[in-house]
Amino acid sequence: MTGPPPGCPWMGHRNYSKMASVPIMLTQELWDFVDYISPTKEEHQIREYVVRLVRKTVKDLWSNADVVVFGSFDTMLYLPTSCYKVTVISKAKVPLGQFKESITGIPVDISFNLTNGIDSGQVISTYINEIPALRPLTMLVKYFLMIQNHNEVYKGGIGSYTDGHHDPQLPAKHPQIQVGNIDPMDNLGVLLIEFFELYGLCFNYTRVGLTRYKPGPRTLMDDKRVSSSHVQFDDRNRVAADSKQKSSGLHRSTQVSLIKEVYQVPMHIIRHRQKIAKVFLDGTYQVMFGDPIVHSLDLKTV
Repeated sequence: MTGPPPGCPWMGHRNYSKMASVPIMLTQELWDFVDYISPTKEEHQIREYVVRLVRKTVKDLWSNADVVVFGSFDTMLYLPTSCYKVTVISKAKVPLGQFKESITGIPVDISFNLTNGIDSGQVISTYINEIPALRPLTMLVKYFLMIQNHNEVYKGGIGSYTDGHHDPQLPAKHPQIQVGNIDPMDNLGVLLIEFFELYGLCFNYTRVGLTRYKPGPRTLMDDKRVSSSHVQFDDRNRVAADSKQKSSGLHRSTQVSLIKEVYQVPMHIIRHRQKIAKVFLDGTYQVMFGDPIVHSLDLKTV
């Protein structure tokens, strides 16, 4: 075996077809995919340098201002191409600004005197600390929304705030998890399928809402109908996971991916990571801030 199949860089040299069952194969591949798209320590360091550069620039303009990073950077739930969300707390009355940092190409959103994003990040961090398997499930849902172009609120998509309050509901209230029959960390594949089934097929969006702080649905107490749309999922996203026996159609000598049709890694993401790797190895930011240059890295640029 020389490497992963084309289009599946997350698979490495692992042969899923030798595993005991389809659910185990699916869960392992999803874990490998989450590991692949999660930020490495080098990527996070480069993003921290971008934050330092933004903070320095703001301080040069308004010495009394405070710069706070919030959103997925604070919770470590960002994807390879995610933007920063920064708020500047000052007396300045300036609208939202957006730009791409010139060295790395990382997009940055800057708002002024808006603290609700900071509060939301603290809530999401609490969820992650309390609910098993929430981080990988959130990463998978966010990536799915991104590649389907459903992750931008201004385009009618689902933003991180809404996603952050949908994701905890299933693992927090799943009956099999509550009674201890299954470990969510070992059943990530089943959880993801049931997440899509719940919110894509079964959830009554006209009669049920989701509370912010207490996981679980609540029934709306008035006769108003909630005007809402949701992402539809077709049959190819529903992988059968009801057998503990081997499937002869999937278990073969070559590597096979169960998620390639749903999760893909476009070339622009791979190129972006390669660019981050080059910036890290060149020591551009290290020289700028007087930090030592490291000549090795752990970036996933395959």
